[in-house]
Amino acid sequence: MSTALDNKPRHVWLHAYLLPGVIFWVPLLVSMYFAFTSRQHTLTTSFSDVVLHAFTFTFLTASLGFSHFRREAYHQPAAWMLAYAVFVECVQYFLPARTFELADIAVDVAGITVGLILLHAIINPLLNRVWQSSRD
Repeated sequence: MSTALDNKPRHVWLHAYLLPGVIFWVPLLVSMYFAFTSRQHTLTTSFSDVVLHAFTFTFLTASLGFSHFRREAYHQPAAWMLAYAVFVECVQYFLPARTFELADIAVDVAGITVGLILLHAIINPLLNRVWQSSRD
């Protein structure tokens, strides 16, 4: 089975597949480090926990949708990010310096919702224009 990128130069493949994946996976790994570490970092303590949760899940949801679910499949990034939010809180329940908080999951859901709105209203329409102009 061939794809539209099979006959394209290698740099097109890098821009189409590798870079969008990096945009999601690197921040996910960074957020996992901050979520599971027992150390307090000056970066995380200078912002409200609510702001950090909301921003993190907004960015991760939008970047997940952009990198892995490029069309109208908004339920998929939402489901994956909700699972991640619950996973983080469950792991934090077992960490000595962390606690499980339903309020964090609620803020994460708000961030997921904002990320989906950004994906639907800004990112996907912009990408559709870029793809259409590249085909012309």
